Amino acid sequence: MVTADRGVELDPISIYKLQSMGLVSVQRNKVTLCCNLYRHYFLEHLDMLFA
Repeated sequence: MVTADRGVELDPISIYKLQSMGLVSVQRNKVTLCCNLYRHYFLEHLDMLFA
């Protein structure tokens, strides 16, 4: 989801959890990050984990 340029499909429980934390927007069961700030944050921190 962080690197996707379009909405991605997730299981309903994950969608609920991410949406309840205010991290994602949902349209027709497709999930996107609410803002680019989250995208930059997760890209930076995921890069550290997998480097």
